[in-house]
Amino acid sequence: MQRNGPILGTYFNAWSDVTGNGSWTTIIDSGRALQCFDNYYFGEYQDTEYTKCIQDGGGWGPHTLYANFTVAGTYDIQDATIEPSVQYEVFSSDRVAFLANGSMPSGVSQDCITAGQVPEGTECDWDALFDARAPTDNVKTNVTTLRMTMILDNVTAVLAVDYVAYYNFTNYTLDTSLSSNPLHLVQTQSTPSSGYPVAINPAWTLAAWAVDNGGTLPANRSTATMLRAVMLNTANSALDDDDDVDEKFVAITFLPVLQTLSMIEYETTIQTPTPKKLTKALIDDPVNPVLYRKADMYVWAYGMSSRTAYLGVLVAILGVLVVLTQFVLGLVDRRWYRSPTQLLVAALEHAPKDEFKGLEREEEHNEEKMARVRFHVRAADTKAGKFTFHPPIW
Repeated sequence: MQRNGPILGTYFNAWSDVTGNGSWTTIIDSGRALQCFDNYYFGEYQDTEYTKCIQDGGGWGPHTLYANFTVAGTYDIQDATIEPSVQYEVFSSDRVAFLANGSMPSGVSQDCITAGQVPEGTECDWDALFDARAPTDNVKTNVTTLRMTMILDNVTAVLAVDYVAYYNFTNYTLDTSLSSNPLHLVQTQSTPSSGYPVAINPAWTLAAWAVDNGGTLPANRSTATMLRAVMLNTANSALDDDDDVDEKFVAITFLPVLQTLSMIEYETTIQTPTPKKLTKALIDDPVNPVLYRKADMYVWAYGMSSRTAYLGVLVAILGVLVVLTQFVLGLVDRRWYRSPTQLLVAALEHAPKDEFKGLEREEEHNEEKMARVRFHVRAADTKAGKFTFHPPIW
C-alpha cells in the first residue's frame, strides 16, 4: 500500500543557564508578554551571541499558546536529600525576535525588553523588533519553546529547548504481509529536505508526556527520574562531564519532541466542486495538495507454458549433457593425480643415472637445460612416493 501524506520534521536547539539572570519575563500588558533568553547561540558552529525573545500571551495571535506541568520531586535515600521538582513550561509563539549581541533595532528602546513591566509611556515598534535579522529566516515564526526550571538551594537551573516544526509531503509504504512485515511498520520512501513552518499546539506536548495541563508527572516514572538527573547536573554545571547524563539529556529533551511530532494527525477533505481534471498546479499546491494512494500487488506464477519456462528447461538439459560428457571423457582419458608431496618424496628417492651428464659444467643456461630434462614416471607401490623416475627420453 502506498499513500501520499504530510510529514513533520524539525531542528532542535538548546540553551541553559544557572546564574538566574539569563532569562526573564517582560510584561507589556494584560494579554501580551515576552520571554527572553540571553547568551543564546543558534546551532553548533555559530559564534554570534543573541538575545532571543519569544511571544507569550493570547494578545499576540491565535497560535501563541501556553501550557505547563510539574515533574514531582522525590526523596533520595542514598544522599538523604529531597530532590526538588521541575517546572515544565511549553510556549507556542507566532513570532520570535533575535537580537544579535543584544543590540536593539534602530528606533526601538532597550526598555521594550526589560525584565518586569515595560515602563509606562515607552513606545515600542514590535514589528521592527520581530523583523530583526535572525540566524536563518525559517526559525522566526511558529516556534515552540520548552522551558524546564529547577530551584536547588540558591541555584536556579533553567534548560530550554526550542524548535520549529516543518511540514511537507512524502510517500508512505506499508507492506501488508504478516510474513515479511509482522509489526505492520510503515516506511517513508524519501525525506524532504525542506518544508513549511507549522504551529504546534502545546496540547501535543502534554500528550507526549501523558500529563494534563497544570498537572503533575509522578516521580516514579523513568522520564521524571532522567529529567531530574539532567537538571541536577545542569545546576552543578557538570552536564559535559558525564557521558551518561549527556545521553539522558538527548533522551529527555529531543526524543519527546520527536514523539510529539509523531503523534500529530491530519485530516483530508474533498474539494468542492471536484475538478474534472487534475492539473499540475492543483497537484503541486503546497497548501492543499492532492493526496493520492494506490496498491501494488505482486503475483508469482509457476508453470511450463511460457517461453521463460522453455528456456529454463533447455538450459537445465544442456547443463546435464555437459556434465555427463565431462564424466565420460574423464573415464576414457584418466590421468593419475599426484600431489606435490608425492613428487617431492619421489624426487628425493631418485638416484641420477647420468641423465645430467654434460650439463653440470658451469656454463651459461646450464640450469635451464638441466630443468628441461624429461623423465618417464612409473607407478611403484613399494616406494614411499608411490612412483619412480626413469631415464630421460632423448
